[in-house]
Amino acid sequence: ARDGADGNSPYTEALARTIRRPGVGIFEAFNEVGLSVMQATGNAQQPWLSTSPIRGSFYFGGPPAAASAAVSTDPAATIKEARLTNPTDTLRLDLVTDCDRLASHPADTQRPPGAPGVLVASSIDVVAALRACDDAMRQYPDVARFVFQAGRVAYVQKDYAVAKRRYEQAIAMGSNLAMSNLAYLYQGGEGVPQDYTQARVWFEKAAAAGEPQGISALGWFYRNGWGVPQDYDHARRMFEKAVAAGNTNAMNGLGGLYAAGFGVTKDLVQARQWYEKAAAAGDRGAMNTVGLYNQNAWGVPQDYAEARKWFSKAADLGDTNGMVNLGGLYQNGWGVTKDYTVARQWYEKAAAGGHVGALSGLGAFYTNGWGVTKDYNAARQWYEKGAVAGNAPSMYNLGIAYVNGWGVAKDYDQARAWYEKAAAKGESGAMNNLGFLYDHGLGVTKDYTQARQWYEKSAAAGNPMAIANLGLYYANGWGGPKDAAQARNLWEKAAAAGNDQAKEALKKLNGKK
Repeated sequence: ARDGADGNSPYTEALARTIRRPGVGIFEAFNEVGLSVMQATGNAQQPWLSTSPIRGSFYFGGPPAAASAAVSTDPAATIKEARLTNPTDTLRLDLVTDCDRLASHPADTQRPPGAPGVLVASSIDVVAALRACDDAMRQYPDVARFVFQAGRVAYVQKDYAVAKRRYEQAIAMGSNLAMSNLAYLYQGGEGVPQDYTQARVWFEKAAAAGEPQGISALGWFYRNGWGVPQDYDHARRMFEKAVAAGNTNAMNGLGGLYAAGFGVTKDLVQARQWYEKAAAAGDRGAMNTVGLYNQNAWGVPQDYAEARKWFSKAADLGDTNGMVNLGGLYQNGWGVTKDYTVARQWYEKAAAGGHVGALSGLGAFYTNGWGVTKDYNAARQWYEKGAVAGNAPSMYNLGIAYVNGWGVAKDYDQARAWYEKAAAKGESGAMNNLGFLYDHGLGVTKDYTQARQWYEKSAAAGNPMAIANLGLYYANGWGGPKDAAQARNLWEKAAAAGNDQAKEALKKLNGKK
C-alpha cells in the first residue's frame, strides 16, 4: 500500500471518508473504498476483498434516511422519501439527480431535458457516479433510468455481469436504451458469448420501441452482414430513420456508405457532409474523420489548418485517433513546423488512452531517433506492447528487429514468426518480408516458389516494394513463368507509387543509365 501525503494512506483516507456516510452498506462501502483508492493512485494500487455472507444489513454510518424515517409516527413521510411521489410516473422527467448528470446517455430519449449526459462511457467519473446512482436507486427505486445508468457505470468498471443484470432490470422497468446496451454486450461478447443473433433481437426490440440507437445499430448490422445477409439498401434506410431522430452514429453510417459507394453512388462530398453533421452534433469520432477529409483532400480542397482544428477538437474530447493524427501532422510538418517532440507527446497521450497503433508509432521514434536518442531497446519494448495488444504493424516491426538484431539477438526464426502473425492480420509489409526470407534463404530453405507467393499476396494488397520484387521474378522466371511484359507492367506500377528499385529496373530496361 502507498503512503499518503498527510500521514494517511489512500486506503485509510477513503475508508474514513466512506464509513461516515449514512445508508452505505458494508459491501458497498468497501467497493467504493477500492474504487477511490484506484482513482487516487492511478490504478497503481488495487485493493482486493474477501467476503462472507451476513444476515440482514450493516451500515457503518447508520441506515439510509428512508429506513431511519420508518420509526416516525407519520408513515407517509417514509413513502415520500423512498418511493415516487406518483408511482405511475416511472420516468420522472421532472427530476434531475447527480446520477443523471454523471452517467446518463445523451441518446436516451427517456432522460430529463436538464441532463446533457456523458456520450462516451469511459469519460464517466466512476467513483462519483457509482455513489450517485446507488443513492438515486435507493431513493427512487421505480425510476428505470437510474438502474440503466448504474449499468453504464458497471460497464466502465468492466463488471459486465453487473452491467448485464442492471440492463435487464432496467428493461423490465421500461428503459428502451437499456435494450440497446444489452445488445452491445452480446455484439461484443462482453461478459457473455458473442452472439450477433441475440444482439440483433435486442436491437430490434429497441428499434420497435422507437429507440434511435437500436435503429442505427440495425443499420450497422445490415451494412456489415453481422448475423444477417449484407444489405446496403436496408442499412441506408435504417441510418436515415435514425438520423431523423438526430443520431450521430447513423450520420457516420451514412457517411461511410457514400465514402465507399455501398448501395449508393460513391460521393466523397456527400460523405463529408454527413460526417460534418455528426461532428457539429458533438461526435468526436466524426470530428477526427472530418480532419482526415481535410488532410487528404477527400471531397474538399486539402487544408492542413482545418484538419488540425478538427483533430484538436476530437483530441480535446479524448479521441485517441485525433491524438495520433495530430501527432502525424507534427511528425510530417503538414501545416505546422515539423516537431518530433510534440508529435511524440501526442502519440504518448494516445497510447495512454489505449490506442494500440500509437504504440507502434512510438517504437518508430526510438528506432529512427526522431527527436530522441536512437534506442533499439526502447523501440522493441513499444513494439512488444503493441504486438501483445494485437497490433499488426508492431508485429511487423518486431520481425524487422529480429532480422537486424536491433535491441534483440538476431533471430530469423523469431522474425519469420512475427512476420507470419502480422501477415495473418493483413500487414502487406510483413508479406513482402516473408517473401524476402524465402528469396534469400534466411532461416528457411531458399524457395523461389514460396517467395513468389508471398510477393503476390503483398502486391495484391498494394505494397510497392512487393510489386517491384514480383516484377523481378517475372523478368527472371523465378518460381513461375518468365514474362517480360508483365515485369515491365509491374515495375511501371511500382515506380508510379514512388519505388526506387522499380525506377532503376525501368531505366535498365530502357537502356538508360
